[in-house]
Amino acid sequence: NGGTLANSTLNVGHATLSLENAVFDNISVTGGNLQVYTPFNQDTLTIQNRLSISSGNQLTLGGYYASSTLIFDGQSQVVNTTIQSNYSNWASTAPTIQIGGPTSTGPVTLTLSSQAILDGSVSINDGNTSGDSLINSGTINADGGGDYGEENAGLFINVTNFTNLGLLEATSRSVITLSSPNWNNVSGGKITASGYSAVNLGGSFTTAQMGSVSADSIST
Repeated sequence: NGGTLANSTLNVGHATLSLENAVFDNISVTGGNLQVYTPFNQDTLTIQNRLSISSGNQLTLGGYYASSTLIFDGQSQVVNTTIQSNYSNWASTAPTIQIGGPTSTGPVTLTLSSQAILDGSVSINDGNTSGDSLINSGTINADGGGDYGEENAGLFINVTNFTNLGLLEATSRSVITLSSPNWNNVSGGKITASGYSAVNLGGSFTTAQMGSVSADSIST
């Protein structure tokens, strides 16, 4: 809680490590999951340089009365792991992913590799500076994000620039709201919604930029 771990390998073992307010700088995690969650506080994990999590494990964002925040600080970074968002309907907002942080001096790019999975209800936003970018080559799934019927439920992409090379999907009565001012669903990228789910398309775009879109409900 409030500490910094740098240039290390962290072996969690057969357990889950809970982080309340921490900074991880160039960290490899083996043997277990990371969880940014406590019942009553809005907790934060700030990642600098890189975070590597061994195959089969994941990073969980949660919150019961207050949701957690994941900050990708400093320079541009690549994510190769699974990030799972779990939060209670008692929380006022969904967990947040912030691209750019306290030490970022200019626009930051976060890339989700083809191995990366982002699952659940979450809001993805710019950090300290505008002009940040999210590139998705993996899977972003708003699975169950709208189950609670809450105004703040769902998956929201608000970062300035968004490029989808992979799969952006809403399933199980969830909602995706794409509000990035500049976004592009390029060749090979897919935006889908099924199982009573919906996609909201905002920002400025042309039909050519929409690419492959298939949904139960689409609003623009």
